[in-house]
Amino acid sequence: MTKLTYTATVQHARKGKPAIVYVPTRKLARLAAVDLMTYSRMDNKGTPVFLLKFETELETFVERINEPVLKETLKYGVGYLHEGFSGTDQDIVKTLFETGWIQVCVMSSKMCWGVRLSAQLVVVMGTQYHDGRENVHSGYPVSDLLQMMGHASRPLVDSSGKCVILYHAPCKDYYKNFLYEAFPVESHLQHYLHDNFNTEIVVGVIQNEQDAVDYLTWAFMYRRLTQNPNYYNL
Repeated sequence: MTKLTYTATVQHARKGKPAIVYVPTRKLARLAAVDLMTYSRMDNKGTPVFLLKFETELETFVERINEPVLKETLKYGVGYLHEGFSGTDQDIVKTLFETGWIQVCVMSSKMCWGVRLSAQLVVVMGTQYHDGRENVHSGYPVSDLLQMMGHASRPLVDSSGKCVILYHAPCKDYYKNFLYEAFPVESHLQHYLHDNFNTEIVVGVIQNEQDAVDYLTWAFMYRRLTQNPNYYNL
């Protein structure tokens, strides 16, 4: 998906506006940054299109970087972050991105929670990751995807933000519903009903079977039973 990511970044990120690219793993963060650097070099005859300052001005920062691949990508305005970086490398990349020296920052998906960088454009480069414990490919949790999308927001700087999500074609309807329609909220009371009943019995709210039935009719679960019976195994 790197070519699609490069195209989306060039098309949707205005000149000088920052872009964040999220990838599933730390290994892909490095590979994606190298590919973006390569595409920009090929398309612009060696000109670092994502570098917003002169390369000579960047040298003092690059010299302090420990990661050799990162040194090369930064010269073309592309940085990347993952959990394995030293504190110094992370701080330099964050500073260069926040101050507008580099335009693109590639990050592993887990860093969407710990790194408070925002941009005018966010590209989610695939919505699945490999679960080593189960040896399967799993989709991002909805909360993670929402968090990534939320980084396409700079309220005091930009009038709008953009998010491009690249995903497997059969998942199209799911993500369209996810983005444009609210997911229904379901009750989990059935898992903790015995605790609630015991509490209400002790305080005297429930004294007989009819009281228990009346108590349930006021619960949110009671409303959802008829509206989504499959969820509750009815």
